[in-house]
Amino acid sequence: MENSVTQNPIRVNHVGFTKNGPKRFVLTDNQSGEDTFSVYHFYECDKAPREVYTGKMTLADAEKGLWTGDFSQVSVEGDYYITAGGHKSRYFLIYDKAYEHIARVLLSYFTYQRCGSDLGWAGKCHTDDGILKETGEHVDLSGGYHQSGDLRKSPAGVSIGVLGMLRYAMKDKSAWGKTLVADEAQWACDYYTKTIQQNGAMYNTLSAPFGWVPRTFYQSAAPASAQWCVTSILTLGAMYFREKNAALSAKYMEAALRSWNYMTGDTRSSEVYKHPDVCPRGMESDKSYYMCQKGNTVDMAYMAVVAADLYAATKDEAYLAYVRAGADKILSLMGQGDLAMCVFLNEGDTHLAFMMTGYAHAHGGFEALICAAELLGDQKYFEATKAVAKAICRLAKANPWQVTRTVYSDVELDMVFGHPAPGRHLPSVREGLQEIQTLGKMAKNGLETNCYYDAKLAPRHYSATNNATKGAFLMRAAKLLGEQEFASVGQSQADIALGENLYDVCLVNGIGYNHFGHKPYGQFFPPVPYIPGAVNVSLANLAHTEYSEYDMPCVGALMYLLSECME
Repeated sequence: MENSVTQNPIRVNHVGFTKNGPKRFVLTDNQSGEDTFSVYHFYECDKAPREVYTGKMTLADAEKGLWTGDFSQVSVEGDYYITAGGHKSRYFLIYDKAYEHIARVLLSYFTYQRCGSDLGWAGKCHTDDGILKETGEHVDLSGGYHQSGDLRKSPAGVSIGVLGMLRYAMKDKSAWGKTLVADEAQWACDYYTKTIQQNGAMYNTLSAPFGWVPRTFYQSAAPASAQWCVTSILTLGAMYFREKNAALSAKYMEAALRSWNYMTGDTRSSEVYKHPDVCPRGMESDKSYYMCQKGNTVDMAYMAVVAADLYAATKDEAYLAYVRAGADKILSLMGQGDLAMCVFLNEGDTHLAFMMTGYAHAHGGFEALICAAELLGDQKYFEATKAVAKAICRLAKANPWQVTRTVYSDVELDMVFGHPAPGRHLPSVREGLQEIQTLGKMAKNGLETNCYYDAKLAPRHYSATNNATKGAFLMRAAKLLGEQEFASVGQSQADIALGENLYDVCLVNGIGYNHFGHKPYGQFFPPVPYIPGAVNVSLANLAHTEYSEYDMPCVGALMYLLSECME
């Protein structure tokens, strides 16, 4: 893939841009040595393209010879190409609905991955899910979705993707969405209504056994991050169907409130989450969920975002107290300046919230600050949102692609994740970094830690799920505060997924150019098809192989980001 003849030295979003959105490109080979570029518009199909904009490029990485150019001033809808450094780009589009057709393809991934539906790639599978491990009884937990290139139905991974899809649904204005989006939203919410037990806890599963037999479920609750996502899914579903189907809306809201009452009540465990059984390879180890524990920063940020959704659905001002509590928790443990995006996970703990990858914090995090600013109007939340967004942007703009970056505290550098096995070495975070550089010293409430990032940008630093959710935060912050810089970096997270990256590869199957090969698996059967709309998890595997895994969290997160880019 790296040496593919289809690569173009002018790396630009393969699809294009909205009229008034940020627009930029990266040039990887400046043959002419000139620092100017031009943008050409096909203004009439029977005439030569017209040069409509000339700009100056910036040498963003002298060592690698990477130049960047910005043409955000170009806003007339139509077909375009760029010339720079002696090269001509591929054609791309400027159109306010440029991302609408991408969203339609992304939505189809959910339909293909339905479990127990004639519309799913496997047909009407797993209709006898599931068996409760504790009692041996059968409970109807059929439905939902397979997650990735396998038969998993992970509570955490799938719910991240579905919540992103529901957030897109709430903003969708397309004609096709009235049927396709509504049908998918109902399929999702119907399933998640089943997963909330009468006591409010969400059934858990490790997607075992593999194959087509009934899967095992557990009455012990799913990871907290998963249940927070599901509470928002059901709340949004209740709002989405309020005018379309009042009975469905009421059904989803009842389940959402039952889940909310459990998550904020006294019966929920305060212990760190542990898998209820032996975890098969292919599922994230329970250590991956350490961030979201009752009462810590991640948990309360989720609580604030879910409370904001419930307030939007009910207008009950009691939820605003939860929004405030979650946002204030972040403020109490948040750094300053370049370290504003660094927040301690809890009092007496130097782990950082919202930074490490995984399923523990995808739809909460700093969005709690935006929710607080929008709903409470207190200036401190506006200022905190601005400080966090500026810190994220400063580190992202240090690389030509504007990839948002992860920061690690002292304690996190030696953390190890994964499933140990005889003869298998699990590398620490430190071992995976190439050039550790200190960002600063985080000091808060008597605690201190150094904070680090990997100064050498590597393909694996782009995580489709985490970068898309950070991009959505930045787009929302840009609208809240009127800061174009935030929108530029937020848009870049979509651009990278859509082709403006080191390999000139679009991460979305069926869109753009240079798609990944489908990763083969040894433990999941049968082989899963190459699904349109699938989004690959990162660029990392292209450094070694042309195979990569696609994953539902990436699909939904990109839908969420695109919905923010389209406004």
